[in-house]
Formats: sequence, C-alpha cells, structure tokens
Amino acid sequence: MFDNMFGGIKEKQALADQKLKEMRIEESIDGGLIRLVVDGKGEWKDLSIDQSKLQDISQLEDLLISIANQAQLKTIEQQQAIQQSMLQDILPGGMGLDSLKDLF
Repeated sequence: MFDNMFGGIKEKQALADQKLKEMRIEESIDGGLIRLVVDGKGEWKDLSIDQSKLQDISQLEDLLISIANQAQLKTIEQQQAIQQSMLQDILPGGMGLDSLKDLF
C-alpha cells in the first residue's frame, strides 16, 4: 500500500543505486601527481601516479590520504543530492522537504 502511495520506493532506490554506480568522480592533487576516479558509491575505479613528480614514499602516503578524503567528500555530496531528488519524487504532490521539518 505505502509503496504505491509513495511512487515505487524500491524502484526509485534501485534507479538511484544504478545512477551512483555509473557516476564517475575524478580528483587530482598536487598538479596531477595523483589522479583518482571513484564511482558514486565511493568505490575506486582508477588510480594513476605520475612517478616523475614523486619525491618520496612519505609524500605519496600523505597525498593518497588527502585525495581519498577529497573523493569521499564529493561522493557523499553526490549521494545526498541523489537521495534528496529521490525523496522529492516519492513525496505526494505538494509535499516538499520543507514541509517535513515540523514533524521532527
């Protein structure tokens, strides 16, 4: 009953998950020394390191942590945007997100 009332929640969630899996988020750091590509779920898809710009292993470790954190933040932003869009589609006509704030 509620699934139909809210516009097929399971189907919309499946579409959102598929969109996140197909999404590509690219980050680069330190003038392109490291380039990381993740999908919208945060899974690493590609990593490249320009060894000619690399000074030492310590620099590499620091930059890998930094670029992974940057990619994670962008992934979270994309996930939130897709979830908000999905929620807008699910809510009955005229009920925006602002109408829910008084419920909690």
